[in-house]
Amino acid sequence: MTYDVEFDTEGTMRNFIDSYEMAEEDEPAIILIEAIANSVDAHATEVQIWLRQKQDGRGVLKISDNGDGMTEKILKENYHRFSVSSKEKSEGHGIGFAGVGAKLALYFDKDTKVRTTTKSATREQALCTLMGWNKASGKLEWDYAREYNADKEFLINKKHGTIYEVDLNKTLWKFFQSNHPNIIKKWYNSLLLGHYNIDITVNGQKIGPRQIKIQAGMSFSKQIKVSGEDVKFHFYILENGKDFDNEEKGMNFIVYGKYIKTDKINWGGRIKPEYEDKIYTLIEADGLATELVFNKQNFHNHAKKYIETKKKCETELNIWLNSVGALRETMDLAPTRRMRELSNLLNVLLNNKDFKDFNPFLRRLSSLTLFEDPNGTKTGELVNGSQISTGTEGSGGEGGGTDVLGDDENNKVPVLDNRGDTSIEEHKRNRKGIVIRSENEENNNREAWVDIARNAIIINEGHRFYKVAKESNNSNVKTMQLVKAIVDALAYDAADKPEFANNYIEISDKKLSLITALMNKT
Repeated sequence: MTYDVEFDTEGTMRNFIDSYEMAEEDEPAIILIEAIANSVDAHATEVQIWLRQKQDGRGVLKISDNGDGMTEKILKENYHRFSVSSKEKSEGHGIGFAGVGAKLALYFDKDTKVRTTTKSATREQALCTLMGWNKASGKLEWDYAREYNADKEFLINKKHGTIYEVDLNKTLWKFFQSNHPNIIKKWYNSLLLGHYNIDITVNGQKIGPRQIKIQAGMSFSKQIKVSGEDVKFHFYILENGKDFDNEEKGMNFIVYGKYIKTDKINWGGRIKPEYEDKIYTLIEADGLATELVFNKQNFHNHAKKYIETKKKCETELNIWLNSVGALRETMDLAPTRRMRELSNLLNVLLNNKDFKDFNPFLRRLSSLTLFEDPNGTKTGELVNGSQISTGTEGSGGEGGGTDVLGDDENNKVPVLDNRGDTSIEEHKRNRKGIVIRSENEENNNREAWVDIARNAIIINEGHRFYKVAKESNNSNVKTMQLVKAIVDALAYDAADKPEFANNYIEISDKKLSLITALMNKT
């Protein structure tokens, strides 16, 4: 005898909701978030949202778009089955949940109905269905329904698209009436800023982005390539750190206009206190859609494109913040003999296959540098330059350093400028070597940190452990303190690399091996 496998539809819906990292009182927002995500996935350029209250105090939420629409096969076989998605990562955007969307309203209200009207470019007529709970059987049911004239007219005018209409009980109506602007502005602010070709309207009015006050001259945007994909960085320093929730103060990853997650920024003790809670960034990395996990709110632990994008953003952000004076004025103290020795050893060990995954600077192999060239095709101008480093990277000796803008009238540097008349060409300048520097940060509780922008490991001479070791007469104690601080900084930086993915046991083993290797050679 065989038995049918029971499918717990309500339990499955609960699991979908639980996988969304959200406070319980905010969970109904998923209905709207996912409906918009499905419109984006369907390549819509318009999303229209309508909120209407009925006379009995209940309400209606209606979302329509001019996206691809669904074929009859997809509507029957995928749309009306939970956890089944017709989306292919290689074909669409893939920022919407797997086969749920607005249908999650059926979990929050057992009396509700979800009406769906859709028309693909390959059909002349629209298809309309009505889905709801059968209270007798406790199961979800759907059937074809008669479409509204207004929906029919909309789809005729738009040629194709999809319309969802959800009945809301009084509780849900009050929730969406009060919260819909904040939901849209948090999860789709990049769309509202016009960074993507998608307009969102609510009750016929185009909704604007979050009102943020940016300090004068404190914004920066740049587009680069990461693993062959376009990534756009938007950096802002806000006038008021309270404009955004603490959870969004960091690197906010956006995929096809949808907010995915925020990564905290490792400042390494360099950010000035008055700026620390005012940094807001948008990282628009559509190429990371293929790296999203099930809940579409995070990336796979071993997603190399995500890790590379994050590190490049950190580098670009540090460079920009330094240029606007948001980073502390640092004084590189003269490296000790022991630091120079450890620098040389690290340059060997961190390029060895056994420890290469602890090397934070392999992610940044080269950068473009401008040179004067009479035969060059680009034009620029020569400006005064100066030297930002006194030693060759990776050693403690005096060296040529790196030319940048400055006050040295005898040192001209070419800078790209379309109005200039000097021919310029670009070269890739390889960055080699690791330098160990020291700074005195008595109020910083970190012993050391990695400074990607300066290709350096910074030792905190103001830390009490360093002070105690420095006063010791035992040279091994002093060396051990330096080695431990350096390796701890490297391990902290490496924790989110695909090779480790926060596997702290593996990281601890690698730390011990590197400490042993350094101590054996000093």
